[in-house]
Amino acid sequence: MVYMPKKNVCEKVVFVLGVLSFFLLNSCAQTPAPRDEINLFATPFKLNAHSGSINKGFIEVLDKQGMPISGAKIKVFSTSPTVAVVKPEEITTDSLGKASVSIYGISPGGTKIIFSAEGRDASIDVIFSEH
Repeated sequence: MVYMPKKNVCEKVVFVLGVLSFFLLNSCAQTPAPRDEINLFATPFKLNAHSGSINKGFIEVLDKQGMPISGAKIKVFSTSPTVAVVKPEEITTDSLGKASVSIYGISPGGTKIIFSAEGRDASIDVIFSEH
């Protein structure tokens, strides 16, 4: 028969509590807390331009108290890329909560430029006509 020394009860309790706290802390720490609410404001509200032109679109990101959010990552795209495209397609707000994109008119027609962040959207209606 092999002799195995018994651990005392305190060592066992400390070990079990250590393992449980490790799993509890790791499961909570990996998901960042979402912001309560952000608001996106795109300008201009409506853009009428000639196809072939390059125009600017602007976004402002504010928290629920109306304070600017710097460093917010914004995805930007055109709903009709045959009419217009945007560059860059991902932007980051500055210290005033603002950022801009270039809107390239490809052909006559209408599209929306969508700015999207943290489940919120804002848009610019764009109409390009023949030049």
